[in-house]
Amino acid sequence: MAAQPNKEFVAVILAGGHGTRMKSQTPKPLHRVLGRPMVVHVIRAAAQSGCSRAVVVEKDGAISSVLGESVDGFPVSYAAQDVPLGTGDAVRCTLPQLRSDDVVVILNADLPCITAEAIRRLMQAHIPESLVVATSRCDEPGSYGRIVRADGGVVAIVEAKDATEEQLAIQEVNQGLYVVGGDVLAELIPQLGNSNAQGEFYLTDLVHLLAQSGRPADGIEFDNSGELMGVNDRVQLAEADASLRGRVLKHHMEQGVTIEDPARTVVEDSVTIGADTVLEVDVTLRGTTRIGSGCHIGQGSILTNAVVGDNVTVLPYSIMDDAVVEDGARVGPFARLRPGAHLCAESRVGNFVELKKTRLGVGSKANHLSYLGDAEIGEGVNVGAGTITCNYDGTHKYKTVMEDGVFIGSDTQIVAPVTVGKGAYVGAGSTVTEDVPAGALAISRTPQVNKEGWVERKSGSSGEKES
Repeated sequence: MAAQPNKEFVAVILAGGHGTRMKSQTPKPLHRVLGRPMVVHVIRAAAQSGCSRAVVVEKDGAISSVLGESVDGFPVSYAAQDVPLGTGDAVRCTLPQLRSDDVVVILNADLPCITAEAIRRLMQAHIPESLVVATSRCDEPGSYGRIVRADGGVVAIVEAKDATEEQLAIQEVNQGLYVVGGDVLAELIPQLGNSNAQGEFYLTDLVHLLAQSGRPADGIEFDNSGELMGVNDRVQLAEADASLRGRVLKHHMEQGVTIEDPARTVVEDSVTIGADTVLEVDVTLRGTTRIGSGCHIGQGSILTNAVVGDNVTVLPYSIMDDAVVEDGARVGPFARLRPGAHLCAESRVGNFVELKKTRLGVGSKANHLSYLGDAEIGEGVNVGAGTITCNYDGTHKYKTVMEDGVFIGSDTQIVAPVTVGKGAYVGAGSTVTEDVPAGALAISRTPQVNKEGWVERKSGSSGEKES
């Protein structure tokens, strides 16, 4: 890069604006794009580009209260701009956290589709003692600031509200990304004035000040591919989400994942998927979900922070949250795996089965209409339809243990804490309140009584039968 090796690149992210066009009580930078606040996408791109840290300009602690001191381990600090006096004033608030030998990358928080490659392109163009600005060309520039050039260099950036008719005709516009030395900011930020239509301190006026001192800025032109797409309202928020979602899905398809209908599939950018996995329509994969190779994820399934091994089948409309599913297991349809659910290899969870904080051993199965909570289930266990672990007494949670080879009959209630020993059987319709020894049969059904002739006697005692 053009910057000297001993200099650090520091991202300054302008996130103090509320974004009135969003018509929301939530600050604009915290509106989510593909599952993350849009400012997080900007911070992550800065981290991937080679910046060493980020300084985020915020108002009233809105951003720091959500993000904290790091994003994915990347250090983030904050500068307060409680009174919005413009972009120049926003950068002024960061000066105490910048060194003169830093190279500062200034980004807006409403650019969720920004890529590390775009930021690196600007960083590589850094000019000591001057400034680099990202530009693009628009047929209808609208409210964008116009780029004024002389002899190839950028000598001014004029806001649309302050532009002359001649300047408004310029089609090269400012995209609001800059790379500039910390020493230049320390020198020129105090010189900014606010004699403009908005009464604000414009960061763009740095370009004019540099030109006056014989240090014209450089404009690096980007195409309108969407990576510099800004978000100002809910329509643009949806457009940014679609753009980023498409980019992520394209990456996975290029890596060997089959996505049956990308327009109806959501995969957040923190998800990993192995080759030869198939995603049916309406699948949503969120958070830190990791899916192995050769899996098949059925229609309408939603996986959040799930870990899925190889060759796993998830049948339609199954939900997983913070769950682990090992190789060759089968889930669903309409199954729910809550936090702490762990399916071992070749195990089976069927339709309308819910697991919470339960380990289902190798080859074990619960195929129908069951709730298994706070349970440790061994290998080769069969859990019959309608089985319930009664794990909560209104105050405390208790554990159920089913050792290897246990057979649980249908419609069984197991009132924890209970251990069903290795190879034991529990008869259908039982309520188990005590431990069952290994190899034993537990039955707690009420004995069946048949009343011979009862129907006829009942009919005769109630008068004539209805025709």
